[in-house]
Amino acid sequence: MARQSKTTVENQEKPILADDFIEVVSLTPYKLNLSTEPNGRGRVVRFEKFGDVKRVSYADLVRIIDSNQKFLESGYFYIMDERVIKKHALMYAYDSILTKEKLQQVFDLKNTAVSLYQSASDAQKQFIHQIISEKLIKGEDVDLNVVSQIEKISGLNLIQSANESKELKAEPQ
Repeated sequence: MARQSKTTVENQEKPILADDFIEVVSLTPYKLNLSTEPNGRGRVVRFEKFGDVKRVSYADLVRIIDSNQKFLESGYFYIMDERVIKKHALMYAYDSILTKEKLQQVFDLKNTAVSLYQSASDAQKQFIHQIISEKLIKGEDVDLNVVSQIEKISGLNLIQSANESKELKAEPQ
C-alpha cells in the first residue's frame, strides 16, 4: 500500500462543522437581507452595500441557501468557501456568477469589462446597468467605448437614459 504524500494529505478538505464561520459577500449595489427562514423570518444577515462581507455560521448558511435559492443562483451574494460550494453542488450557479473582484472590474469599465459582462448572470447584468447609469448621471469619467459595447449587447441605451435622468433632476419642480 502506497503512502500518501504530505501534499495530498494537506489538500484533503477539512469537514465543515455547523459552528464554522463562512464568509459571504454581497454582490448587489444596494442593501441585502438574507434570512434563515422564508419570507424574512428567522435570523437575518444584513448587508449595507456592494462588497460587504459577513461571517455566517455554516448552520445558518445552510438555512440561508435553502431560503434564498433564487438570490444565490442570481448572484446577489457569493459564498467565499469552495468547500460549501462543492458540498451543496452549487457549481452550476457559480458558472454564471461574477465574483466581487470581477464585478468591480466591470464597474471600473476597463478593457475586460465587456467579456466579463457577457458572462454575468441576468441579475448581475441588471446591477451593472444600474451602476453604469449612476456613474453617467454623476458625470464620472467613464470609457464611453466600453459603455457603447455594453449597450449593443444589452439592447439598452444607458447613455440616453442617464441624460434623461439628469434632465429630469435639473427641471424645477
